[in-house]
Amino acid sequence: MIISRTKELEALRSAKEADESRFIAVYGRRRVGKTLLVREAYGYHFVFQHAGLSPQDGGKTKKAQLDAFAVSLKKSGLGNFKKPETWLDAFSLLEDLINLSDESKKVIFILNSRVDC
Repeated sequence: MIISRTKELEALRSAKEADESRFIAVYGRRRVGKTLLVREAYGYHFVFQHAGLSPQDGGKTKKAQLDAFAVSLKKSGLGNFKKPETWLDAFSLLEDLINLSDESKKVIFILNSRVDC
């Protein structure tokens, strides 16, 4: 449950109800509830959800990050695909996943877990 974030929750929810696509960046200090805010606003319902690897979790290389992105694509329901070797490949696969979705409103949630951001 989120307390004292009524304005932020309303902004996120109204974006989903809008007729046009929206890009929303949620940023702030670590450990203040940004991820929980987004997940609560959208009822944990995403066409795609991905959290990048922190350097402490093995995310120091592009290959590790792309491998983690591929795992998120698979968890989100993308069938057989060749692992992406570049970010262009990765986002092309994400586009394929989005196009396969029957959802009328598609919410994509990408979390950057880097500590130095």
